[in-house]
Amino acid sequence: MGWFSGDKKPITLEGQKQDALKQILADGEAAKKVIGDYGGVLGVVNNMGFGAPESLLPRSKEEIKHAIRKYLLYSHLTQTLDEKFFSILEVGYAQLSEFLNDLDARNAAAYQAVLNYAIDSERTAEDITEIANRMSSDSVKAALARYAQSQKEFEALMYEFNAFAKKIGIPFAKTPDQIGQSITEAQEIAKHTMPK
Repeated sequence: MGWFSGDKKPITLEGQKQDALKQILADGEAAKKVIGDYGGVLGVVNNMGFGAPESLLPRSKEEIKHAIRKYLLYSHLTQTLDEKFFSILEVGYAQLSEFLNDLDARNAAAYQAVLNYAIDSERTAEDITEIANRMSSDSVKAALARYAQSQKEFEALMYEFNAFAKKIGIPFAKTPDQIGQSITEAQEIAKHTMPK
């Protein structure tokens, strides 16, 4: 039987919508696995401080971002998305900024180790500065520069995530002002929870 012999159903808009919905549901399930793997990595690296190596990620940053966006759409369409889970996805999306190439991660870890040692041994600010100066100044500068860059990336990813959420009609999506306020609040909390 050929194409015109009547053995095939005509392609309709309704059929295309159903196919698209099936694809979104399948993509959502696949994305859930990627997000679960990424969440496992976040659980391990959250205690590392700034600068986890990218090599720990289960997929590339772009693949994880894509999976989070797909899962956001999936959970929105299946009406399983609530504000708390939206916030978890939002922060997870933005935390991708904290993963660094391995060299930058080593520099960040060395710098973090010096700070932790200084704090744990109750050193003075002058002692901490002296210890940091003994380290390779290039690696310390690189770590500090990468930290500043990571903070900007974090903000950009927050905006990117919320723009996508708004585009697909999620009511929890934040405005740019709300995102700025959230980042300011997070920075204030971090200031008060960091060891002194």
